[in-house]
Amino acid sequence: MFRKNMGIDLGTSSVLIYVRGKGIVLREPAVVAIDKKTMKILKVGFEAQEMLGRTPKNIAAVHPMRDGIISDYDSTEQMLRYFIRKANGNSIFPPNAVVCVPSRINEVEERAVRQAVTNAGAKNIELIEEPMAAALGADVYENWTDVSGILMADPRIVDDPEPIRRVTYSELRELSYIGAQVLHEGTIFPVREKNIPLNIRNTNAPDHPGTMILESIGDEQEEGGFITGIAGKKGFSIITIAKTGMSSEPGSLLKILNVLAKHEVNVEYLPSGIDNVSLVVSSDKVSRSLYEMLGELQKEVQPNKITVTEHIAIVAAVGRKMAYRPGVSGKIFAKLGENGVNIRMITQGPEELNIIVGVEEKDFEQAIRVLYHSFVKENVVS
Repeated sequence: MFRKNMGIDLGTSSVLIYVRGKGIVLREPAVVAIDKKTMKILKVGFEAQEMLGRTPKNIAAVHPMRDGIISDYDSTEQMLRYFIRKANGNSIFPPNAVVCVPSRINEVEERAVRQAVTNAGAKNIELIEEPMAAALGADVYENWTDVSGILMADPRIVDDPEPIRRVTYSELRELSYIGAQVLHEGTIFPVREKNIPLNIRNTNAPDHPGTMILESIGDEQEEGGFITGIAGKKGFSIITIAKTGMSSEPGSLLKILNVLAKHEVNVEYLPSGIDNVSLVVSSDKVSRSLYEMLGELQKEVQPNKITVTEHIAIVAAVGRKMAYRPGVSGKIFAKLGENGVNIRMITQGPEELNIIVGVEEKDFEQAIRVLYHSFVKENVVS
């Protein structure tokens, strides 16, 4: 009865400690400052973070955990000892602890966490996967990171992109698939199954609202433009198969897909016409057996022509409100064309959450910037 009951969340880049009856008593960055000569820990948490990027040569400020998983055991143990003692206050009794860990943690990593928390001074330790912990009666699951939510575009391409205030789980899936850096699926989907909003917050800017991820967004919650985010990635090829009357020939598409499946090549996108079909595939996957695969396609389908276009990048504009805005595709074509970006392929998902274009890799960054500045900054679609 004299022990405090603590909940410890080993987050992506921070540690949060909850004490029963008091609420959250500690939320600090998971950073330690180490003297490289003596390997002694000098500072922990906020004090260590202030040393990042400006430490003397003999001092290193590091994150001993990666995505909530221990990468430097000794430093993690000492960091947790500091945090637990700070949260335990003047009590002489070691606390009981329930520790939230990432859902993808393996048995070896789990044992390391349990041992580190034990050595740090806690007793009666239980581990629970953090998304499921959040799902136990929670109204909102807050995930504290080192960024203020999810950005509308890659900051390495677009200067100072706007944060996404609200996004649906479906939109997030689209952005993640096309290359946006978002949360690990193991964090997202257990919470989604419970229909619980997920709030991405910044430990270093706790007053920033971050990004709220919801199953659906009502009209009263809508704000901003019709595009939620813009993402993309390089490294694709387009295999175009042309044959007169292909659309009326039963089984032709199945023959094509069977050839690719034989060579373990996934089709990312499949735009098609009356007499042709284009297969957007990973260049790395197809390069190992391209000529063999083309020969089999020629034999199975007997097309008029097969062409392969390499060095393709995929760019997607994602937004739940695009389905209700006429002329979006035309305006995307126009803006990219005005800025010298040649579109090699276009497709759209059945739910109309996205518009996807294929461009030459040399135009990739330009396409991202054009779409962002045209449809986010200028908000040209009314």
